[in-house]
Amino acid sequence: MTVWEYEHDRKVVKVEPAGPLIVRLGATVELAVGAALAESGIIQLFEDWLRPHFDSGALEPVLEPCWQRFSGPLLYYPGPRHPSRPASRLRRLRQVEARLDLTAERFASAPE
Repeated sequence: MTVWEYEHDRKVVKVEPAGPLIVRLGATVELAVGAALAESGIIQLFEDWLRPHFDSGALEPVLEPCWQRFSGPLLYYPGPRHPSRPASRLRRLRQVEARLDLTAERFASAPE
């Protein structure tokens, strides 16, 4: 597991998270966010990904002075004609996510 490292006033604090739920970036991010929203523990994730939950008050930021200022990962590839295999997989994953979101929206708006 990756060690969480925080720096404040030139002091570095390292935390080795341990607990019943440890997830890595990927498909389980929503599970981790859901667990944090259910008050099962804390979460370390990109600020931009958690901002809607901070703004709504569902999550409360902790150790904010120690946060690294980084908006999140970005993916670049040479172009749409010959994308790398990971870029192609990511594009397909986004398409599946979009279909699932659309299905969820339709299901949520269906009359009971």
